[in-house]
Amino acid sequence: MLVTPSPPTSTTSIPTVSPLTISPPRQHPKLTRLKTGHLKPKTILDLSVTLSPDFTPTTFNQANKYAVWRTAMSNELNGLLQQQTWTLVPPPADAPILGCRWTYKTKLDPAGHPLTHKARLVSQGSTQEHGVNYHENLI
Repeated sequence: MLVTPSPPTSTTSIPTVSPLTISPPRQHPKLTRLKTGHLKPKTILDLSVTLSPDFTPTTFNQANKYAVWRTAMSNELNGLLQQQTWTLVPPPADAPILGCRWTYKTKLDPAGHPLTHKARLVSQGSTQEHGVNYHENLI
């Protein structure tokens, strides 16, 4: 079926467009942080806080800032050297070098006051492999 357009006539009317009505956005029934204006919690910094003298560090950088911990590390190294705990040798070409790390402990008296500060140098033996890093197991 073929449709041909009808010729325009003077009585044809121009279609009118009704104005668009904009409805308000839907409101969520619950209060959200956006609606109340609380997008992030307020961070309150207290600059008057200092670390207590019985603070036990977890890293070398923390411990190195305090004289008592530097003394404890020095005492530990001197004790290891006096007891000849190890012998310094050149690194092997075919085996990885084991690392070490410091562990710290604040010894307290019965009243809870710091008594001594202990620092220990321990090897990171979890990376050892039998036949590569060690050959005998001392039990």
